[in-house]
Amino acid sequence: MEIVIENQPNCLAHLRVEVPADVVSRMRETMITSFAQHARIPGFRPGKTPRATIEKRFAREIQNELESDLVNDALQEAISKKNLRMLSVESVTSNVPTPDGGYHLDITVVTTPEFELPDYSSIPSNVKFEPVTDQALEEMMEAMRQRHGDFEMVEGRPAALGDYVVASYSGTLDGVPLTEAVPTAPEQFSEKNQTWILLQEGILFPGFIEQIVGMETGAQKSFAVTFPEDVDCVELRGKVVEYSLTLHTINTMTLPEWSDDLAKKIAPDETMETLRAKTRSTLEDMAKRRFETAKQNAAIEFLLSKVEYEVPEGHIAEATRSTLQKIVEDYQNRGVTDEELKTHEEVLISSARKKARDRVRTGFLLQRIATQEKLKATEQELTAAIIEIAFRHQIPVKQFLADIKKQRALPEIEQDILAQKALRLLESRVVTDTPETDTGASATAAPVETPQEEHTQN
Repeated sequence: MEIVIENQPNCLAHLRVEVPADVVSRMRETMITSFAQHARIPGFRPGKTPRATIEKRFAREIQNELESDLVNDALQEAISKKNLRMLSVESVTSNVPTPDGGYHLDITVVTTPEFELPDYSSIPSNVKFEPVTDQALEEMMEAMRQRHGDFEMVEGRPAALGDYVVASYSGTLDGVPLTEAVPTAPEQFSEKNQTWILLQEGILFPGFIEQIVGMETGAQKSFAVTFPEDVDCVELRGKVVEYSLTLHTINTMTLPEWSDDLAKKIAPDETMETLRAKTRSTLEDMAKRRFETAKQNAAIEFLLSKVEYEVPEGHIAEATRSTLQKIVEDYQNRGVTDEELKTHEEVLISSARKKARDRVRTGFLLQRIATQEKLKATEQELTAAIIEIAFRHQIPVKQFLADIKKQRALPEIEQDILAQKALRLLESRVVTDTPETDTGASATAAPVETPQEEHTQN
């Protein structure tokens, strides 16, 4: 079998294959024999049907199977002897017999990206470990105490710092509702109805809380807020947003005194002392996970900046669809209408595609590192992953396992495990100013996405 491989843009490769007549003849003979052994034709005992009858009756089936096997054999030989790194078959544009009884094949396949791995033995970063402070502990303890506080509505005075107010507000940018002008803006920046707000400096964004202080119950107010240049929502940096706000009620909170009884209400069987200790431990675990995740993100960002490579367009398109669906669902859950989303379709698709491309590039990078380091997924790790996924989707494990086998999805689960191992390996190579002993970070801890703080309550 003669195979010529021509690499093409966008991770494609074209294979021109010439299969000798003797190879085709042997394959055809094997198939005819197999059909003869298994065919059930009236008037003939199994395995005794004349060859001519088999060839005539199953001509199309034999031809289809022959052509399919020729393609499969050609691909297997290209992989084993030509070092073809194939992901999938894009198309078979030619599969025809030649005059001498051989076969000519034209196959286009999707290949893994070709690139040189950058050095990842020591990865520089500006990541710093943020230890748990006594203030952070006290704030968490206070937040738990506040959940058991009693609210009392206040009348006869304006809102003051420390109050809890119920308000409705909406923002506009250049006269356009912020939900439409900047659909990517967080919900608490755009519009909230009958929401609870703690009047405390640093809540929401600069300049907002100050406008509520001094308002009376039932009052309405319009004001402008200039967003700082370091706000997370890039589209709002430096922008002036006009807000219209109605103050519904002013409330104060009466907090219970700390006691073992209160500790038991917060967490059964706990005392004040044990609750404080466990809370500190929880905060320390969260700090370690944030540090680990920050190191992993820094490693990926550094390595992707050091190498540029094409990734299969099909993979980007699939990842874009998945990412876009999540973005749209998030906006719909926040009350953004389909019409509003439609007006920003190009921006949303562009944003989703960029995120998808980075995600696909990261995936191939981690795969290459896993291969380079000869990382393996153990049976125990695969079993644990299958059980975890089944539990997360509330599917019986046996049913999920059957679905995996049917869909041949086990390699994908294995790749996810290897990607996580490669990610943790990179994490261990990140150089920071924080000694490892100061963090107590586990080298095997999986990355955890920590929830963002909520500044308003519904």
